[in-house]
Amino acid sequence: MKNLLIGGIIISESPAGTSWKLDLQQNNEYSIRKIWTGEPKLAESIRQAFPEAELVYDLNSLLEDPEIGLVVIVPPMGDEQPVIGRALQSGKPVRVL
Repeated sequence: MKNLLIGGIIISESPAGTSWKLDLQQNNEYSIRKIWTGEPKLAESIRQAFPEAELVYDLNSLLEDPEIGLVVIVPPMGDEQPVIGRALQSGKPVRVL
């Protein structure tokens, strides 16, 4: 039974972008519910890597989802701070890879 629903924030392509999914696949207690990206060009690769997740372009729809219990952020090196700040302000636990 999957008891922790995860929201993923993928800011850009990076090696960590899909590696965290491999870790989750080994544990049946987690499920990726939604993925947000601000980069529409990443949509196809995200859909292929996370077919079970809903792809959203409105960050609030992920952060305000009451069923999501953890937000995982996969950033590039650069200007991810505003997105991380919004995720932290949502009150959900946040993990930055």
